[in-house]
Amino acid sequence: MKHTRLATILLTLLFGVITAGCGAESPADGTEQGIVITRQTETDLRIAAANGESRITVTVHRTGLRETEFILDPGSVSPYEYDLIVRNRHGFPFVTSGNYGMPTDPDAGGLSLEPTVMLDQREQIGDLQLAIETVMTLQGQPGVSGRFHWELRSLFHLVNSTLNGANDMVDGRIVPEPTPEAIPPELLAPAPPSSGAGANPAKPTISGDAGVGVVRQAYTAPFSHRVGIFYDPVFWDWGDHSAVFLEIYDCYGTFVGSISTRNHGREATDPAMSSVGGACPKTYGGRANAMPPFQPYVATDTFWYGDAGGCGTSYGFTSGTHVCNDDSAAEYWNVKYNSASSWATCGDAALRQYAPACD
Repeated sequence: MKHTRLATILLTLLFGVITAGCGAESPADGTEQGIVITRQTETDLRIAAANGESRITVTVHRTGLRETEFILDPGSVSPYEYDLIVRNRHGFPFVTSGNYGMPTDPDAGGLSLEPTVMLDQREQIGDLQLAIETVMTLQGQPGVSGRFHWELRSLFHLVNSTLNGANDMVDGRIVPEPTPEAIPPELLAPAPPSSGAGANPAKPTISGDAGVGVVRQAYTAPFSHRVGIFYDPVFWDWGDHSAVFLEIYDCYGTFVGSISTRNHGREATDPAMSSVGGACPKTYGGRANAMPPFQPYVATDTFWYGDAGGCGTSYGFTSGTHVCNDDSAAEYWNVKYNSASSWATCGDAALRQYAPACD
């Protein structure tokens, strides 16, 4: 990955970190240039960065200890579950990572990748480059990297994978659109309640209009969802660990946002992970919604089996529980069928030993 502005901007950003924003130059709009650490605790890290017109904020939030997944080199994977959120110059969460899907902002609550402004590809690329350079600078700061080195490592590879995809954009290999009605019955668990606790979440409403930075007034552009499954062998050759990476583009090929999952273990975009190959990744186009039903599992989710990005059942190795590969299958099917459904794989007696395929 080439970073043409790297040498210049690293000096600017490093100065911003050392001064913590004091004395940093500001452009006419008052935006502080460089990096400012706005919060750092045992569980939280907040960063604001600016270089010229590019601006981002970074949120790192640890949500607790992760479940044990049988990883070959467990020391390279964080012992914590955590959420990663990078917002662009418009405040839009365009790079995200959660254990099961879309993370929850500890300050703002639930997030969505339904854009509220028309996004410009050049602005998106510029903000992604700034995010990479920001993380590289933070990795050189012992006070930050010593505490959050797992999260910064994951964030670097997540943003780098996102930038590579955004540079490539959608290459036209869009497969026919499956519909919720096409879901094979054998994939479905008994239907959850239709209302009240456990009901399926409502699909988001869509809005849109032309023009960079203009609030959307009417929907005009269908979206494409590019989804891939990535895996890494676990020790004793027992099977695989797997996770999912989702990228969203509008009809012009403009990058909208990305979501990476970990499913109790290594990040989908971690360099130790490999694509399952075959038909992966797959791109589903012509969709009215930017954000597929790829939501996180939280304590208030009382769905029987799926509906939460990954599985909503307990993690384990007995009937009625799930492992990471069940999560990956549910996440992939939620994108493929663009439907929040209950998946039998999340609670049946057959735990998936190996990573699923992009069927």
